[in-house]
Amino acid sequence: DAPQTGASATSSQPRQGPACAVSERRSRAAMGVPDNFIAGSIVFLLAAALLSALSCVLRCTGRLTKMNETNLVVFFTVSVSLMWLTWACTLLHQWHPLVSPQIPTEE
Repeated sequence: DAPQTGASATSSQPRQGPACAVSERRSRAAMGVPDNFIAGSIVFLLAAALLSALSCVLRCTGRLTKMNETNLVVFFTVSVSLMWLTWACTLLHQWHPLVSPQIPTEE
């Protein structure tokens, strides 16, 4: 039996070696969650917690009734959640932008 050469050898056997390991790590890293997405999500989470804490402080000082505090917490939670969703969609749509196709010219 002769050893396989050419394109059939590379397609039937998986590539091995350091170059393959590096490209595999890069492809996994490219599919992970971007760091700025995690950092931005934490900022939105902190903003929601801060605004909810503000409504609790206003309740404790007597400036809000219990019903108004509940309404304010719901308002802040829904508002920040929808702002985060809009921001996340905008960020993730820009993460892997589509590139215009390159049409080969016939010569």
